[in-house]
Amino acid sequence: MGEEFRGLLRADGRLAEAEGKTLEYKQDLSSPERLTRTLVAFANSAGGSVVVGVADDRSVLGVGDPDGDEHRLSNLILNRIEPRLLPTIERMTVAGKTLLVARVYPATRPPHWVATEGEDEGIYVRLGSSTVKADGPLRAEFRRRADGLVFDTLPNPRAAASGLDDTAIAAAFTGRDLATAKQVLGLVTEEQGRLVPTNGGVLLFGNGREWLFPDAWIQCARFRGVKRQDFDDQLVLRVHLLDAVNKVDEFLRKHAFRAARFEGWKRQDEWSVPLDILRELTVNALTHADYSIPGGPIRVAFFDDRVEIESPGGLLPGLTIELMRAGVSRVRNQVIARVFHEAGLIEQWGSGIPGIYAKAAERGLPEPEVFEFPGRLRFVIRTRHAEFMAGRPPIPDRSTGINGTDQDPETTDQDRTRNDQDSDQDTVDTDQEDMVTPRTRWDSSDTALLVLQAVAETPKSREELLDGLRLSAHTDNARKHIRPLLDAGWIEMTLPDTPTSRNQRYRITAAGGLELRARRKSTTSDG
Repeated sequence: MGEEFRGLLRADGRLAEAEGKTLEYKQDLSSPERLTRTLVAFANSAGGSVVVGVADDRSVLGVGDPDGDEHRLSNLILNRIEPRLLPTIERMTVAGKTLLVARVYPATRPPHWVATEGEDEGIYVRLGSSTVKADGPLRAEFRRRADGLVFDTLPNPRAAASGLDDTAIAAAFTGRDLATAKQVLGLVTEEQGRLVPTNGGVLLFGNGREWLFPDAWIQCARFRGVKRQDFDDQLVLRVHLLDAVNKVDEFLRKHAFRAARFEGWKRQDEWSVPLDILRELTVNALTHADYSIPGGPIRVAFFDDRVEIESPGGLLPGLTIELMRAGVSRVRNQVIARVFHEAGLIEQWGSGIPGIYAKAAERGLPEPEVFEFPGRLRFVIRTRHAEFMAGRPPIPDRSTGINGTDQDPETTDQDRTRNDQDSDQDTVDTDQEDMVTPRTRWDSSDTALLVLQAVAETPKSREELLDGLRLSAHTDNARKHIRPLLDAGWIEMTLPDTPTSRNQRYRITAAGGLELRARRKSTTSDG
């Protein structure tokens, strides 16, 4: 360890490594209460090292009496912490000065606590570089895990009357015997001679989930700008957890932009937010949330520059953000994780988090950020949504467009259609099917060619044309993508005297036929 610190000395003689979840510096032993709490927090979290003899600015001071200070540190650990904690205490020389290092390992059966504060009030954990007191739900989780219990595997006798949604279970696992599947997947367990739903079974498929777990819901919000102030839209989801994955994805698509590029005749879509990464994080949040915490829904917040996905429950003991990035996995909810795995939402244990960092790097996005708060864990994904809003796709498209010219992303037309413009409701009723149409960006020349090709085959209605362009039937879309072709004389109405008729169709004109042939000829010659 001494060699490690020598390598981390800066040119000014200060230690380069900042305090964090597994490292804290102490100038001396003059604050035994704070030192004891830090050692307890390390044991209850992911382990760590307390280095004595380092100032707040990380300059190396050393200890004045190495023998006496080491003896005092040993007695402090022995007399002030329960159950007994056995860290290793080392001496190391850095810049000619002696430091004491107490290295604490993650407890095999947490929690440890400060003896003078008692088992309830004396339990501490580490959140980033801070030591904080464990709250009630976390203390309860410590007690369960000390007894070898997992919350979502425990029976829920109150759910016996309402039972599980067998139709939803059968739909999720077709071809399997229902009674066997419920037992194998841990959706039910034996309690006093009868089978009753587990907590996990209720959370996944419970008919009475809303009253048994009133806080197990998902809140989605779209904020205007970059601050958590002005709502643009919000969605409350109180659905089965398996269904929630697609519902969150639909909400994100509703408010994202999509850029359409063409390579030859093949269309390439690019989204303003990384939907696959966000889907992975949604699955992660649903799988690892602590559903025993009251008042703690999962939250998905969409800002102009980022998307935040936050879930109740911090990292489990023994787990750090660095370990998580490396693929180390701790399963908080065994039943939910098993069902998500069987449903194909989790492909391989521990592969999800490393995968999101790899995908972000591939796309040139900033590294995902992870923040621990008391009882919460938040992932932050920086996006290029603001660039799409400003009309600048993140990846310049210098490929040949279907009109045979190099398309400049700076000159592309931008359609910011929102599916909720026809609704005054801020909250979506999740009991009804949510027809989500994403915001889309189109190059006007590409749109013209697609429309001309469509009406050259047979007359089409406005709805058919916009649907073919993957746009909603909103008036703004018709004005942007159909009206210019009418004004140019390339298409015409089949019922010009009644333009708003429900039987109205659009067909190609002679001028439109010439334009279509010219565009096709240009594309062929350039290809």
